[in-house]
Amino acid sequence: MSDRLATHPFVPTVPRQRFELQRFDLIEAPTGSPYLIKGWLPAGGFSVIWGKPKCGKSFWCWDLALHVALGRDYRGRRVRQGAVVYVMAEGESGAAARGMAFRQHHSLPEGEPVPFYVLPARLDLIADRAALVAAIQEQLPEGEPCAMTCIDTLNRTL
Repeated sequence: MSDRLATHPFVPTVPRQRFELQRFDLIEAPTGSPYLIKGWLPAGGFSVIWGKPKCGKSFWCWDLALHVALGRDYRGRRVRQGAVVYVMAEGESGAAARGMAFRQHHSLPEGEPVPFYVLPARLDLIADRAALVAAIQEQLPEGEPCAMTCIDTLNRTL
């Protein structure tokens, strides 16, 4: 691997120290366009949905995540399909109603498999991060990597 490629920000490397500076002229844009929802949501990134309390963030995120799980275009934007884990750290009693409403609105047949997994659990992301990642890796079916993990709500888990 060339020195230039070894310092590329998108090539995994073993850092020589915890905080490693990268020279501006060596930073290159990735050749592909890794996204879950084109122009909105990156693949392998970290995104936060923020808004006023009770403005519909959870409903919007649920809808968006199910579109990723199904691989259906979302509001005219291309979607890369993948398994989704949706952590409901509060309001988990609403999962069944949300699921039924989505199935009805999008005419999904009852019992059609969807790689969308709900985890109704209160957790501490700092203390429970490793256990959460391990549980997701262990429980997802073989060959079905997690494309997206939603934490609803982030405030509750921090």
